[in-house]
Amino acid sequence: TPMPLLTLTTFPALTDPGQHQVIAHELSDHTARLLHKRLPVTAVAISGAPIAWFIGCEPLQKDHGATTPRTFALEIRITAGTNTAEEKAAWIAAAWDTMCQAVPGVVAEASYISIVEIPAGDWGYGGQTQATRARRPSGHS
Repeated sequence: TPMPLLTLTTFPALTDPGQHQVIAHELSDHTARLLHKRLPVTAVAISGAPIAWFIGCEPLQKDHGATTPRTFALEIRITAGTNTAEEKAAWIAAAWDTMCQAVPGVVAEASYISIVEIPAGDWGYGGQTQATRARRPSGHS
């Protein structure tokens, strides 16, 4: 039972709940369509802006005008071995496009998307590891 956890941090913070909804919907859709993950167990966490963000040792300023780069860090955690390199590359490209449209202003090239693969025995949901779920007969997850 593939299940993902996505965490997103932007600088400056995205504060519009409607924008949060659009981002969560689009990223969840990419995850279901490109990585074949189940939507009912896809979680997206959008956090507030960190106190400071630096790129190339230079601080980004929160209120410095439209030319100041905006940035983000997006991470998805998935069960190791459940996706091909091509599927992961397609997901990263789709997520990048979504974030470039969602983050107002110029998006810094040093904005990152990470796919973290976790062994099936090292994580899960509902009190069961993914390894336990994989050993159960189909239809019992």
